Amino acid sequence: MSFYERFEQVVALVLSAVIAVIIVVSLFQLISIVFTLLVLDAFNPLDHEVFQKRVRHDHDALDRDGVQAFHRARGRCVGTASSRSRRWS
Repeated sequence: MSFYERFEQVVALVLSAVIAVIIVVSLFQLISIVFTLLVLDAFNPLDHEVFQKRVRHDHDALDRDGVQAFHRARGRCVGTASSRSRRWS
């Protein structure tokens, strides 16, 4: 095996190790966040009031952002007099 082939193998091995470390760290962070939210009762899906408040907040934010994005795509300014008086064919 030539020097260049060995070099390629080492580089591939190092890149694979770096990617594996990134995946493991990300997975650990995800598990810790889920543990914090569910086990430590910061967000208890079994408590109806907490669950409804969280879902309602997320839904309102998505609805607001979605409506604004829709109007931006059509070239309208939401809530202005010019947007109400403009006619679309």
